[in-house]
Amino acid sequence: MNEFDRLVEAQLKTMDQLLDLQTTLERYQIAFRTGEDVAEKILDTKQQLQGIQELFEIQTKQIIESFERDQAVHT
Repeated sequence: MNEFDRLVEAQLKTMDQLLDLQTTLERYQIAFRTGEDVAEKILDTKQQLQGIQELFEIQTKQIIESFERDQAVHT
C-alpha cells in the first residue's frame, strides 16, 4: 500500500470518528434539559470533536501533499 492510499484510509477512519462524535453531540444536545452530567458530556464531546476536526484537516493536507508528490514523480 502506497503512502497516498495509507493516508486516505487513515482519513476515512478519522471521518467515521468525526461523524460518530457529531451524531453523539447532536444526541446530547437534543436530550439536554438540565444537569451538569449532560453538560459535561456535551463539553467533552465538543472537545473531542475539535480534536478530530483538527486531525482531519492535518490528514487532508498530508493527502494533498502526497498526491502532489506522486504527480510530480510521474510527470
